[in-house]
Amino acid sequence: MEVYSFLKQKRYSIRAILIILLVSFAITATNYYTIKILSSIRGYVNGESQYSRAQKNATAHLIDYIYTRNELSYKLFKKELSVPIADSLARIGMQESKPYERIKKALVLARNHSDDVPNMIWLFVTFQNFPYFKEAIYEWKRADVFVGELDRIAYKIKHGQVEIQDTTELLARINAINKSLTYHQQGFSSILGEASRVITQALYYVNFFFVILIVAIGGSFCYELINKLQSTKEELARQNYVKEEFMSIAAHELKTPLTSMKAGLQVLDKFTRSNPQAHKVQPFVFNSNKQVNRLINLVNELLDVTRIEQGKLTISKKKTNLAELINEAVAEASSLFNHDIIYTKPLEETAVMADPQRMLQVLINLLSNAAKYSPKATEVHLWMEVENQEVRVFIRDFGVGIPKEKIPILFQKFYRVYENETVIQGLGLGLFICKQIVNGHDGDLGVTSYVGEGSTFWICLPLADYQAS
Repeated sequence: MEVYSFLKQKRYSIRAILIILLVSFAITATNYYTIKILSSIRGYVNGESQYSRAQKNATAHLIDYIYTRNELSYKLFKKELSVPIADSLARIGMQESKPYERIKKALVLARNHSDDVPNMIWLFVTFQNFPYFKEAIYEWKRADVFVGELDRIAYKIKHGQVEIQDTTELLARINAINKSLTYHQQGFSSILGEASRVITQALYYVNFFFVILIVAIGGSFCYELINKLQSTKEELARQNYVKEEFMSIAAHELKTPLTSMKAGLQVLDKFTRSNPQAHKVQPFVFNSNKQVNRLINLVNELLDVTRIEQGKLTISKKKTNLAELINEAVAEASSLFNHDIIYTKPLEETAVMADPQRMLQVLINLLSNAAKYSPKATEVHLWMEVENQEVRVFIRDFGVGIPKEKIPILFQKFYRVYENETVIQGLGLGLFICKQIVNGHDGDLGVTSYVGEGSTFWICLPLADYQAS
């Protein structure tokens, strides 16, 4: 069932991601082509202004030619008129699917910017049958008819096919043509402007729709993900609770037979020591007793961790002479290893509010670690410093040291600095328990260490008078 739920969630996540990617692609494509269309429309509007300017200039030169018969005016007329004529040739070329280069050349001759030409051709070819563009092309085509008429009038005048007495009528016709051209040019620009506004508005609605769609899909996906994370969190909490219960029950169940074994081994030890005939058995009894002690310590650590996790670790504080507690810890720890514990400074009579048994547990653990992790050394140094209403106890070894990157995680559960070290045994719970005990005394536990030079662990506790105030 859990596998099915996982696969279902995975398929949902993949679908959601694919839909978001597709919608994002659609938004990108929509915006890309909208920008391309608007850029093309801008190109046509700019081209229309060139068309209009050239047509008006051509008209002015033609009128001047009618009055003066100045050949320069005629040449200037032809030059300016070539702009709308080139524009007309480009339109015809696009409608009749002429070669791309020929159309491009005509649009450039019509004074359109070369960078705008590709988009202009693309827009015409793609949308020439769409309503707005179809209307604009019609206005363009009508204007070209009047441009052609201007050219024919100029041809007749040039070749003497118009009488002088017809000049007034001719000028009136040119003005009429000019007005018609202006009308169609304005119509062309107006239609394209309206198309631009419609496209911009459509883009707004399309983008709004896609954004809402992405937000909806993303929100749904996040909702499912949060629910899944919450379920996972609850499941982990349940499993941790079951694990802690198991550790507590297992530790309690182990403690009773281990206590019985310890009592039996103590009786057996006394017997082997007092009976000469059993002296050969005594080393085995001693080793067995040592291993049982080790098992008892491990069980006690597991029980302490369970109590810490369940918030049931009891600390009964009372006013305690820390110097006496240190001496007691040194005396007990000295029997566990061969190192000499050296006081580098005399201990001061210092009162702290502490649980003697718990603090004794911390001190013995730190002293034992100092010996375990300095197997080639012969000494462990210990001293005390009192300053600013607090006391610090320092325990220094001359062993392997701790890598700098491992110090921040040194006090976590089940963490061991040298996981592959087979000589140094343990579950990696001692320092975690010590840290929790010291924190429960409103104190702190830390370390400074250098690889190859050893480590200095320190315990910081508030003085009893300061804490009581």
